[in-house]
Amino acid sequence: MLTAEARIETERASRYLVQLFRHLEHLSGPSAHPSHGGTDGEMSTRPDVRHVDYSDTHGTLRLDMGQFTAAATSDALMLRVEAADEASLLRMRELLGGRLELMGRRDELVVTWRLDADPVEGPTKAAPVPKK
Repeated sequence: MLTAEARIETERASRYLVQLFRHLEHLSGPSAHPSHGGTDGEMSTRPDVRHVDYSDTHGTLRLDMGQFTAAATSDALMLRVEAADEASLLRMRELLGGRLELMGRRDELVVTWRLDADPVEGPTKAAPVPKK
């Protein structure tokens, strides 16, 4: 499973978490909105939402392409996306990060994703240096 994480410094983390998850509850059916995957007015299919659950401090979203979790602390919003392939991971990062940046534009929120190694395979090992 591929993962990416982001930490967004904000004193309004809980507010943004709830606002984002309320929006995510309504994702279903076709959309012509570019932030949901369409370009130049083209119709696109929004992700298939399988489960949404959230409170003021935690949220979980399961999609057909992966899972998104969020946690709000007093000074930051922590995000994590998980997907089986790079294309799905990228799409989830763009969808969720873009929506959050739009919601937080007054506070100038910026979502910077950090990619993690696959925990199943573990870290890659350096190749041995050949002897001369």
